[in-house]
Amino acid sequence: MPVHEDEFAGLMSPYGPFPADETRYRVAVAVSGGADSLCLGFLAHRWRKRSVALIVDHGLRPEAAQEAQETRRILTRLGMEAHILRLTHLSKMRGMQARARAARYDILTEWCRQHGVMDLLVAHHRRDQAETYFLRKEKQSGAFGLAGMAAARFTPDVRIIRPLRDIPPQRSRATLDAEGLRWIEDPSNRNAQFRRVAIRQALSAQDIDVALSETRRHAALRQAAETSLAAYCGQLTPHPFGFVRINGELPPPEILSPLCQAVSGADWAPSQRRLAQLRAAAQDATLGGVWFFQRRIAGVTRGWCLVREPDAAAQMIDINDVARAEGLIWDRRWRLQGRAVPGITIRRLGRAASQFKTRDLPSRYLMALPAIWRDDRLIAVPHFGFCRDVAVAHLRFTAWRRAPVTDASLWCDMAPEPSSSSCETGY
Repeated sequence: MPVHEDEFAGLMSPYGPFPADETRYRVAVAVSGGADSLCLGFLAHRWRKRSVALIVDHGLRPEAAQEAQETRRILTRLGMEAHILRLTHLSKMRGMQARARAARYDILTEWCRQHGVMDLLVAHHRRDQAETYFLRKEKQSGAFGLAGMAAARFTPDVRIIRPLRDIPPQRSRATLDAEGLRWIEDPSNRNAQFRRVAIRQALSAQDIDVALSETRRHAALRQAAETSLAAYCGQLTPHPFGFVRINGELPPPEILSPLCQAVSGADWAPSQRRLAQLRAAAQDATLGGVWFFQRRIAGVTRGWCLVREPDAAAQMIDINDVARAEGLIWDRRWRLQGRAVPGITIRRLGRAASQFKTRDLPSRYLMALPAIWRDDRLIAVPHFGFCRDVAVAHLRFTAWRRAPVTDASLWCDMAPEPSSSSCETGY
């Protein structure tokens, strides 16, 4: 049965209210040309005429560029604004699908950031959710991972919405058939060498039902944990230099996990099992790129501090191309603001932190801050307003991370099944 316009409007309504359907309030749709994303693009355009399609050409197959152009022609004939975004740095190596997926999200969210688009629609559907569950179960993910994909996920730049998350993929094809629209079949979606494809080919209807039941159960747990985390973080005062002070004992692993990830800038936090071991030991330690140490005042333990591990902040960026300098991300934590000049290097402050330490900010709090160097000479530390070279005096670093610490994402089903318990979303 096709997905009709009124039904799609109902699928989008929980994520609203949305502003007027005007160009300045565009909603973006990721469209690959496959049946699911093409259907999403078609429905989104019927819902909001000023929606815009973003087509990513990964460049991994010879025919990819032509397929992207054909997808754009289809959408343009429907009256939809469409843009092709090209990736040029991917190669067919181990982990290609994961790397392509990460690069795709990067280029999509960057386009949205540059054009002031706040919502990005993606076409994950019911079976994708089941595949994700079994993939993560194989990797022994915890409750957070087994919650699958969120219905709506917040990043620093855009909200990612999955309006078709509970819709079977057959309905997307029925929608396109009813409109006489043809989609593109990517042969990699049938290549069982990819683990996701192998799982897809093995899934039965019963497997999908079991997986979705489990994701709903874990989603309720994750939503409750996120609510607890938000309440806990309301009592913290994170420092703008990127570290966190905690009064008293370390919090439980489910709360410590995103705090650790925020300080490290990593895509993934250490396992909750390892965090539980660290918490039980109650000793200074490094884990997942974070330095955990007890705060002692006059010899009395007052709590803990989570600081970026200096040795882990080892990235060095040589600025040779000014055009590519502004907006670059250093150590997955800091975004460069301002037009840089060639011949400088961005790396950690390191032992030079001793020049800036204070009673309240010992050196170990500062060593992983970004600093600007020319050869081996420190010329600027923007966090302190320190500068020895007028050519870089305008440069600043702003905190950046791929996802916020307190997650406003929506994990619970929008319309829970009668047999399942509802959960508070805090949304």
